Amino acid sequence: MLKSSIITKLETLVERFEEVQALLGEAEVIADQDRFRELNKEYSQLLNGGKKFEDKNEIIYEVFDNKYNCHIFKGINNTHDVFYADC
Repeated sequence: MLKSSIITKLETLVERFEEVQALLGEAEVIADQDRFRELNKEYSQLLNGGKKFEDKNEIIYEVFDNKYNCHIFKGINNTHDVFYADC
């Protein structure tokens, strides 16, 4: 069983992920390439669990699965890792 503080931190990461995901779809952000690039990088880090949680991706995936019934899987697009959510 995970400590409630860890679960809270992971849920905060999930919430930020959703916020960044929504921002990436906004026309204003898309038009501002620096902002878009910055958010896209953050999105990737959040989806990967961030550097602090790099070894804990399975926990983040479990939070997504339990909270949103989403299964996250990894693919490759050109030379970059791409993550997909099947909700």
